Amino acid sequence: FIIFIPVVMRVRSFVALLVVVLAVLFVLYGSNDWNRGGSESSEKVVIVVGGGAAGMSAAVEALRSGSSVYLFDKESKLGGNSAKASSGINAVGTKAQKENHIDDSIPIFENDVMKSGQGIANEVLVNHLVENSAEAVSFLEDLGINLDLLSQCGGHQYPRTHRSKPDPNAKFQKNIGSIITGTLEKNLREHPNVKVFLSSPVTKILQRGDGSVRGVQVNGSLEFEASTVILASGGYGRDPRLLQEFREEYKDLPSTNGNWTTGDGVHLAREISAAIVGMEHVQVHPTGIIDPSAPYLKNKFLAAEAIRAGGAILINQNGQRFVNELGLRDQVTEAIFNSCEELQGSRGQVHAFMVLNQHVIESFGSKIMSFYQHKGFLRKFENGKDLADSLGISYSNFELTMAVYNRARDSGAIDEFGKDRFPCGFDLSEEIYAFLVTPSIHYTMGGVQIDKMSRVLDLHGNPISGLLAAGEVTGGVHGKNRLAG
Repeated sequence: FIIFIPVVMRVRSFVALLVVVLAVLFVLYGSNDWNRGGSESSEKVVIVVGGGAAGMSAAVEALRSGSSVYLFDKESKLGGNSAKASSGINAVGTKAQKENHIDDSIPIFENDVMKSGQGIANEVLVNHLVENSAEAVSFLEDLGINLDLLSQCGGHQYPRTHRSKPDPNAKFQKNIGSIITGTLEKNLREHPNVKVFLSSPVTKILQRGDGSVRGVQVNGSLEFEASTVILASGGYGRDPRLLQEFREEYKDLPSTNGNWTTGDGVHLAREISAAIVGMEHVQVHPTGIIDPSAPYLKNKFLAAEAIRAGGAILINQNGQRFVNELGLRDQVTEAIFNSCEELQGSRGQVHAFMVLNQHVIESFGSKIMSFYQHKGFLRKFENGKDLADSLGISYSNFELTMAVYNRARDSGAIDEFGKDRFPCGFDLSEEIYAFLVTPSIHYTMGGVQIDKMSRVLDLHGNPISGLLAAGEVTGGVHGKNRLAG
């Protein structure tokens, strides 16, 4: 089933594919020698470029439509950034929301997306994303994935970020991204009409004389034909060329993205005069984790939004809070840059302390948290005084900060930073934990321009026949800032 060289493909109508793929915005994982299959006519073949969540979901939907699928990925395994996702997938009107009596709605979810995108998200795409989000969750649940645990992450008015409840019998708890990508891979493995080509970068999109897409070139020489090509190759958060061109001030920031996140689909699409949109909109996540043993490293693990949704707080070097931890990502990031200091030995990385207690650990999942502790990312302290002394912050300031925080929580009042949800209080006499975190490039809102049918548009706004796109390679869905989850 997995092959380490290239081939070709095609498809027909992908409304159902778009419904799932636009709503499932993650990225996934792979293996080594899957199904070989026979030779298919290009009239029945779909080529998928990229093996993350969007690409693998597209492949599953194409197979269900009766097509054969060839999936290409430049890495030696499938999964990409989706395999690292840990907060979950956003959706409204799901079984989990109904069982928990969450009075959410499509207009409220749409409003949250548009507000986060600061008014420039494509309303047609946002409506499509939100209206079909429950179907996207059902698509994953039908594959056997439990999405029964809800979090209310930053920017959301209701709990709608879905992930799996921790398995009390599991020796090691997987993050939701690896659960999703592993399940999608397993589903593809079991299908006779799919071939996956690893270590096989797509180097060109092939066109006919009339401009329609007929296939792809792989590894600079091999050509494969298909009726439809789907770009699902992810964003450009680690691509120095596109960052230099569109967001130069971010090019030296650390990133939670894998080294493979180099905007390949955008480069390929631009070569055939596809339109791009919103390329200057690069999301810097507030809580990339600093490894205390190597703070200068640019590759960062992510301290997921769901940790703050469970009650974690942010403090600066003065031992004081400075932001609503459940605000929008760009707001929290800006507050860290404005209120915190560079970490010595980190080569310019501004850092905050993310403080949590046992309640937060249990809320997020103690077995997943044990991974962070094992890596040395999450430090445990006997009490608040021990934390302050170890981190070099003023205990009197920290103690006052926590007292004010606890009073706001007990009174139900909105605090000075606009926070109106306090998932837990803090007792400084008990064990307490902390991450060192720094703003890190996490997601790119810009990408190729698509319509509601996921068709890639040319510079004149017309669909390029035979070319679709899904996931982070697309632009316009999230405007200036993507919601958490």
